[in-house]
Amino acid sequence: MFDKNLQAKPAYYGAIDPEKFINEYDNVKEEPQETTAAYGTPTIDGIVDSIWNNAREININKHQTAWQGATGTVKTLWDNDNLYILAQVKDTALDKTSANAYEQDSVEIFLDQNNEKTTFYQDDDGQFRVNYVNEASFDHGNGSGFISATNVQGTNYIVEMKIPFTSAVESGKEVGFDVLINDAQNGTRQGAAAWNDISGIAYTDTSVFGILKLLS
Repeated sequence: MFDKNLQAKPAYYGAIDPEKFINEYDNVKEEPQETTAAYGTPTIDGIVDSIWNNAREININKHQTAWQGATGTVKTLWDNDNLYILAQVKDTALDKTSANAYEQDSVEIFLDQNNEKTTFYQDDDGQFRVNYVNEASFDHGNGSGFISATNVQGTNYIVEMKIPFTSAVESGKEVGFDVLINDAQNGTRQGAAAWNDISGIAYTDTSVFGILKLLS
C-alpha cells in the first residue's frame, strides 16, 4: 500500500476508509493504459514459439507495495475462440508454500470481455491465476476450457495461458485487461507488480483494468 519512498498509494486510503475512498474514487483514477493483441494461435506448452514474435510486449512493473520484487513482460495473441497470454517473469526466489494461491509466485490475468468497466464482476469477467509449477486457480469464473503451461528457468519462469472467449469477437474489439505478478517469500506475498492497476483492487473491481484491442 506504499511506494518505494513509503508514500501512501490509493490502496492505503481504500483500506483505512473504504466508504470515503469509494465516494471519491473517480477523482483518483488515471486513464487506463492501452495495448494491442495480434491475431494468431500459439501452442500452449511453456515454450516461446516464433508466432509470439508478432505480438506486442508490455512491461509489468507498477509495484503495488513498497517491495520492488518480481517483474516481467507479457505478450497477447487472439483468435476467434481464445485469448492467449505469454508471461515471462523475472524473480530472485520461487515460493509456493502458502495455502493461499495469491500468496504464491504466480501470474494473474484479469479479463472483462465486454469492457464495461463495472466496479464489480459480471458473468463475462474473469480472474485467472497460474503459479510457476502450473497450478491454476480462479477467483472469478469457473475456468472451463482454460489451459496453461509453465517453464521454470532458475528463479525465472514462463507462463502461457489460453482463455476462452464466451462470446463472439472480431478485429477491433476492445476488452478490459490487466496483469498482476505476485512475488512470494517465506509463505507470504511480499510484493505485486501490475500493468495498469496500482490500487490493488482489480480482484473486485473491473473499472481499474487497462484496455486490450484485438487486431488482425
